[in-house]
Formats: sequence, structure tokens, C-alpha cells
Amino acid sequence: MTVTRKDILKRGLRHRCPNCGAPSLFDGGLRMHLECRACGLVFERHDGFFLGALPISYAMTSVVGLAPLAVLWLAGVLPGWLALGIAVIVAFGMPLAFYRSSRSWNLML
Repeated sequence: MTVTRKDILKRGLRHRCPNCGAPSLFDGGLRMHLECRACGLVFERHDGFFLGALPISYAMTSVVGLAPLAVLWLAGVLPGWLALGIAVIVAFGMPLAFYRSSRSWNLML
């Protein structure tokens, strides 16, 4: 079986195993399997392997969540107290919302 880069990219965006495409990355919620149940691919190759997911999550939070808030605040659309309150919620909520995606995308890369 030949796996192309395009296959890996599509599988990573859909949170699937990059090797076989099986939907077996996560065991419910935020818990990730150690290996693929279908093909046996080990997901975490060494300690700290998924530290690459941190910059992905940070970038998503900054670009998608906080940058538009800053623009709205600087344009005078949002008052400072409201922008700060929303920014705190976004800063804690977006990393949780993108946890699965950032780990899947890190594995894809």
C-alpha cells in the first residue's frame, strides 16, 4: 500500500491515522490512543513528540481568536472591558476546542 503526501494531508485534516486512514486517533474526549488500532502505527514516537502541537494551537488561538478581537478593540467597536473579557474566554477556550486538531495536524506534519 502506497501512501502519498496528499493522503496524509487529507487524513490529518479529518483526524484519522496518517498510515491507514482509520478513525482511531482518539479514545473519546481528549484522550489519544498510543497506537492505531487498525495498523499498529505508534503515534507518540518519543517523549515530547506532541510538543509540536503547542505552536499549532497557539497560532490558531492568536490568529483566529485574539487578532480579530484586537482589531475590533482598536477600531473602537468593542469597549476595552468587553474585549478583555472575551479575550480571556478565547485564550482558555480555543486551545481546548482545537486540542484534537492540533495533535492530529502535528502527527500529519
